[in-house]
Amino acid sequence: MALHQHHQFQQQQSSKPFGVWLFVYSVHVVGFAPGPVPAADGSDGGVELPWNYGLEPSKKRLKEQDFLENNSQMSSVDFFNQARSVSTGLGLSLDNGRLASSGDSPFLGLIINDEIDRELQSQDAEIDRFLKVQGDRLRQEVVKVVQDNQLQTLSFVEEKVLGKLRQKEAEVENINKKNAELELQMEQLAVEAGAWQQRAEYNENVINTLKFNLQQVYAQSRDSKEGCGDSEVDDTASCCNGRATDFHLLCKENIERKGLMTCKVCRVNEVCMLLLPCKHLCLCKECDNKLSLCPLCQSAKFMSFEVYMEMSSMSSMGSSSTVSATSKPVDHDENAPLWDYVTKLIKRGEGGNNTKFKCNLCNLEFQGSYMRVKAHLLLTKDKGIRLCSVVKERSELLVEIRKAHEEAEKRKIMAQPKNVPLPPPSTTIGGVGGFRLEGYDPEPKKRKAAGNSPLEKAMNMGARETLHSHIARMFYSAGLPFHLARNPYFIAAFQFAAENNIPGYVPPGYNLLRTTLLQKERAHIALLLEPIKKTWNEKGLSVVADGWSDAQRRPLINFMGASDGGAIFMRAVNCEGETKDKTFIAKLLGEAINEVGPQNVVQVITDNAPVCSAAGSIIEGIYPKIFWTPCVVHTLNLALKNMCAPKETGVAGFAFDESLWIEHVIDDVMFVKNFIMNHSMRLAIFNEFVSLKLLSIADTRFASSIIMLKRFKLISRGLQAMVISERWSSYREDDVGKAASVKEKVLSDIWWDKIDYILSFTLPIYEMLIFCDTDRPCLHLVYEMWDSMIEKVKASIYRHEGKLENEESTFYSVVYQILVERWTKSSTPLHCLAHSLNPRYYSTTWLVGNHVASHLDEEISAMRMKCFKRFFPNQDERRVVNIEYAKFSGCLDGFGDSDSMVDRGVLEPRVWWRQPLYTEGETKLWDICGDAFDSMGGVGMLEVADLSLDEPEMEAVIFRDEVDEVQDP
Repeated sequence: MALHQHHQFQQQQSSKPFGVWLFVYSVHVVGFAPGPVPAADGSDGGVELPWNYGLEPSKKRLKEQDFLENNSQMSSVDFFNQARSVSTGLGLSLDNGRLASSGDSPFLGLIINDEIDRELQSQDAEIDRFLKVQGDRLRQEVVKVVQDNQLQTLSFVEEKVLGKLRQKEAEVENINKKNAELELQMEQLAVEAGAWQQRAEYNENVINTLKFNLQQVYAQSRDSKEGCGDSEVDDTASCCNGRATDFHLLCKENIERKGLMTCKVCRVNEVCMLLLPCKHLCLCKECDNKLSLCPLCQSAKFMSFEVYMEMSSMSSMGSSSTVSATSKPVDHDENAPLWDYVTKLIKRGEGGNNTKFKCNLCNLEFQGSYMRVKAHLLLTKDKGIRLCSVVKERSELLVEIRKAHEEAEKRKIMAQPKNVPLPPPSTTIGGVGGFRLEGYDPEPKKRKAAGNSPLEKAMNMGARETLHSHIARMFYSAGLPFHLARNPYFIAAFQFAAENNIPGYVPPGYNLLRTTLLQKERAHIALLLEPIKKTWNEKGLSVVADGWSDAQRRPLINFMGASDGGAIFMRAVNCEGETKDKTFIAKLLGEAINEVGPQNVVQVITDNAPVCSAAGSIIEGIYPKIFWTPCVVHTLNLALKNMCAPKETGVAGFAFDESLWIEHVIDDVMFVKNFIMNHSMRLAIFNEFVSLKLLSIADTRFASSIIMLKRFKLISRGLQAMVISERWSSYREDDVGKAASVKEKVLSDIWWDKIDYILSFTLPIYEMLIFCDTDRPCLHLVYEMWDSMIEKVKASIYRHEGKLENEESTFYSVVYQILVERWTKSSTPLHCLAHSLNPRYYSTTWLVGNHVASHLDEEISAMRMKCFKRFFPNQDERRVVNIEYAKFSGCLDGFGDSDSMVDRGVLEPRVWWRQPLYTEGETKLWDICGDAFDSMGGVGMLEVADLSLDEPEMEAVIFRDEVDEVQDP
């Protein structure tokens, strides 16, 4: 049985695939120690089994373990092909069917064979499962790879097909556009061809007519003699068509001819338009543009031509006088046609219409206005002028002149605004709010007649409503803005008129408002400003200059004087036709300085343009005590411009690579804004989802890019809701590609993150710009504000980049370099002096915050001494100032008072310095310019109006200032 099982085992092993290895484990039986199994060749290559499990010597066990380790992967076929001789340790052998022990030995062999079979079967089953699992995995991987390849192939093919389709669609669209253009050109060519055909027919008719006339003339010339008459008398009379010269007949003929040559519609202008196809010469150029029918035959007008005609001159004096009197000069005035009958000689005086003129009919000279011309020609008596003798003799000429005058008067009346009746009083109309809606109350209740109630009589309600209607009509007809009704002077004017009985009062006219009253108001304002101007000698002032263009595009330069009392407009210079170089600007600045007195001027403020910087250097050379200070707001705006709109060349060319992404974001924002604003339907969709409006910021506006980004941030949710709406996707009349691009940008979180980042690190710069762009003193704060602003910018950039303070940031290095270069170009010794005189920077609260006192800073001290030398050229005075400054900085003498030391960090500088100690005696030198160091007072006033357009927080300040500024001229 064992041999049979062993044979079956060998057959099973022979059926296994090649290369399958089995691990054969030792089977230990207690009490038996099988000897080595002899191999087929008689060698002892078997496996020894321990006789007693765990009781054999360690040396023997080590040998067995080595054997098992070296033969642990022996082939099962090789193992079972070896001879199985078992040693019992007593010299017995189990070969040839002999048993070495009792009857248990065959049973032991069976057990061992069964164990081995089971082990082999489990190994086979495990191998089968492993192969099956691996096969399934391999099959899945193959299927997945095949599917991925198929999907990639399909997507590639689909992309190529879509690209081809889009290309073909674009080609089809271009072809359709070209076809439409060709069709339009064909239509235009067809119209032009028809016009040329009509013109050719017309020319052919004209040629035929001319041929017929020439034939008649030729036929008549053959029958007549050589001269124009048969005798000398006939030759003499032929110039007047064989008739004797009659002045009255000629005048009558001229009048009839003028009637024939007058436009048949307006009856004023001469005819000059020939109508086709009817060929009637009956319209002037103005009436031809208004009519489509011929006024004579009522036929349709296809086209018209302008005809230039020259009237034949008369040889007689009477006829020449008539022609010269009625011909229209170049400066013809339709509202004053009688000027055509006279010749203007000399205009006397600057105002009015006092002119010396000569009558073309009677050749007399007079002097006066158009009223005297009318009295002379229309024969109006008692007007202080002689009547025209020629018009007296010729009644038909008087009729002609009166007709021209009456037509001019009619034109004046027609040109005046129509007298539209005022709306009826509300008491006569029932309904809500004094007006009854049509169909709302078909049977209104009966009301008393207007003005019959005692209350209406007492309050004179009818007159009040009539006055309201007149005022409203004034607003509507003149296009006045409604906020004029909030003007306190508008209200005061009507209140004064109602409270004072002024019979026959007529409001001031056009000339009175622009001459006498304007000069009176200007003189009054100058008188009110005198108290402020008197403080300039003690407090000093800053001369502020800024250029701009008015509505007529004239280049103007405004000059203002900013001091402790406020900003005063000095004058505006029209620079039209002038070259605004450094010499010209320095000349204007010098004139403004001399106007207020050089001893009163502390500084001159302009923008940062190179020509202004050069002009400032010239001013500092001429006036040693006057400083040129560039505008801080303009400096900050230039820094933002270098970051948001970098250029490869120029001052900030080094920032181009690092800041280019900011320009791309801003360009995307402007692209979205322009796409919405330039398409009416897209704008309508935008208004449905967003309550705020998109801003249209002028190029001259400070920080325009940052303001636009701030507005986009406010409306971000509305924009996202708009682009995902059905209306946005369904509307395809405009550029679909641009609409998809706008949608992609608005829905991109990365795009909005970039906008947040830009607003984050530019916020300190923008806040400083807004703070300085007002009329409050800020020169003493600029030095410290610039340092703190740079620190805030650094903190924002490092927080976004996740860097530590000691690490290096390439982008911050670029921003820092831009800010430092701008500060270096715009800083002046006045900034350091104002910083040194600010008591806050010597207080305990300031010094505790790891700051250095101003008198210990080398840069500030050097600039302060430079200012002292220019302000106090006398060495003795400068020594007194240095001693006083040492007392101030060291808290000595009067500066060492406990309240004074505490108040340094609490009170405003202007309040702290205005103590009796510094406004009396020798220390009054400290008040040389007081707090007139505010360099940006005037500049703030120039830009505050623009801030009100998009900065709600500034509107309260602006409207408060407007009330105060109403008194200014």
